[in-house]
Amino acid sequence: MRRISYIIRNFTVCTAAAFMLALTVPAWALQAWAASATIAFSDPDAQVGENVTVNVKVSSKDGQIGTTNLMLSYDPNVLEFVSGDSASGGAGSVRINGASAGTDTAAFKLTFRALSPGSTSITVGDYEVYDASSQPVDISKVGSSAVRVQGAAGQSSDTALKSLEVSPGVIIPEFSPDITSYTVNVALDVEKIAVSAQAADGGASVRVSGGDNLAEGENQVVCTVTAPDGVSTREYQITVNKTAVPEAAAPAPGADGVVLSTQLVNVDGTDYGIAQSFNTRLIPDGFREQATDYNGSGVMAAVSDSGMQLLYLVKADGTGQFFVLEDDGTFSPFITIQVAQKSIVVLTPDSSVEIPEHFNETIIQLNGSYRVTGWVPSGDPDQKYCLVYGMNSSGVRDFYCYDLAEKTIQRYFPAPPSKYDDAQVDAIIDSYNALQDAYNQRFLYIAGLAVLSAILLIILLNVLLRKLFGGGKQRDRDDYYDSEPRERNVRKQADAPVRRQTESPVRRQTETGGRRMTESPDIPVRQTPAERAARRKQREDDLDIIDL
Repeated sequence: MRRISYIIRNFTVCTAAAFMLALTVPAWALQAWAASATIAFSDPDAQVGENVTVNVKVSSKDGQIGTTNLMLSYDPNVLEFVSGDSASGGAGSVRINGASAGTDTAAFKLTFRALSPGSTSITVGDYEVYDASSQPVDISKVGSSAVRVQGAAGQSSDTALKSLEVSPGVIIPEFSPDITSYTVNVALDVEKIAVSAQAADGGASVRVSGGDNLAEGENQVVCTVTAPDGVSTREYQITVNKTAVPEAAAPAPGADGVVLSTQLVNVDGTDYGIAQSFNTRLIPDGFREQATDYNGSGVMAAVSDSGMQLLYLVKADGTGQFFVLEDDGTFSPFITIQVAQKSIVVLTPDSSVEIPEHFNETIIQLNGSYRVTGWVPSGDPDQKYCLVYGMNSSGVRDFYCYDLAEKTIQRYFPAPPSKYDDAQVDAIIDSYNALQDAYNQRFLYIAGLAVLSAILLIILLNVLLRKLFGGGKQRDRDDYYDSEPRERNVRKQADAPVRRQTESPVRRQTETGGRRMTESPDIPVRQTPAERAARRKQREDDLDIIDL
């Protein structure tokens, strides 16, 4: 019986826990599926001096296009941006920011002017596309536009190169304009190779493909020369062999006037020899020749006015380059970024020009004594840069960022607009908080119902157990209540004849409830059903208290 009770108690607890867990788990889940789209371009041809139209199309098969924000890049030496649908830009970049009427396609037309012959591409740098419900759209494919510009009639068809160099390594055989196939050998740690090519005709264009992410073995680099007529082309093939031991010799000792010292250094896992001297024509702009001491030995260095020191390091394959000598004696590659020279004519914007948000108007002093109107970021006490309104050499009018410290300038592109304003954000936050409070109250209600259900279940099981296993106990109680009076009556009846012989019993008959009873002063009176029931009830109450 105890084992059965133990099993039932465990089953009750497990059932109650499962019931509570089931009430707290959501009965459904919501899924949102994002639409997908593709970005495609047309590939037009044009002649120098003509306008060329490029079509841009954003298409979706499973949704509607709402707003489109694209940042495009192009070669400003070949093309000049003129105008476009919901587009603005110039100097090599165009931004498209437009909205469609809830259709599955958003189309834009861009107009460029062809400046010089050659082939160029218009590519997508960054994009944000939303559907009609302002939900982000997944872009499954991003295309580009291939534009070919032909020269005017009578233009030269010369496609020869005047020079061809690579770094690291040396081309084999020696360069000749009539030789179009070359080989260069590099070590296994070389990841990319730089190609410098100059066309014989100044009006021709040169394009280099390949040279990055070199794999072990053979790699192909192609240098394509397009003549001024825009039609004639020639390709120079360079086979780059990336092997552990180069098959061809590197530059002969003493090339470029390099004389190695006996010192070796390891930079990023590659061993280099330190050049004791080198040809001064290798010194970068802004640096001068100067002798310096490295580990107790005098070597030639290139030093800038700011005190930066460059040492010339040479790898085992003979290729060399400058490295920056840090104060702690370590080396880092000397890498520079070339910025094209350009000038901006500062203008005063008219009333139709919208001033960018969060900028305050001020007076800026440029070129010594010139004072112009500019705008600085609000809340910026340092004023590291400002905005000026001007026009570039292509005639594009726009705002430009002017670095007050370095005196450099670049196009200003405002941050993409947010999908929601402040009021909408506050409303979303309030809605979320209200939903969270509702879920918290729901959890409390469910927890309370679960506890109440568990209590009721325990009470029900207790009643069932008493019904199933309490019958024998009741019979034992009845026998206990009736045993003593019956035994006394049996003993008294056995002694009755003896007492009748010696005594004169007084008998009295009474009628109670239709039953006949005989009372005698010597024989105890038998309990009536009502009395026995009252006594049994009292006894059960006492036993229940003991059980509890």
